Amino acid sequence: MASGQPVPEERQVDANFHKEVATLSATFETYAKQGFPIAQLLLGSLHEKGWGTEKDLDKALHHYLQAGEGAAEDIDRVTKKKKATSS
Repeated sequence: MASGQPVPEERQVDANFHKEVATLSATFETYAKQGFPIAQLLLGSLHEKGWGTEKDLDKALHHYLQAGEGAAEDIDRVTKKKKATSS
């Protein structure tokens, strides 16, 4: 990174961090199951890094793909709204 800050994977985290992130992970899981792309993206990131949950690249990829699909639907919906209002 240009700022000289360590990338997230290199940052040292303590047990309290993992405990707090585990609570967030459970919340993200709830909303990811309901189809919220931001929750799916964040949950994927937590699984990729093993923060507050087990490190699991298969789960990370699954959640990233879900987030991408949901975001694509959101983009399509907003694009249609924009076109309808600019007519």
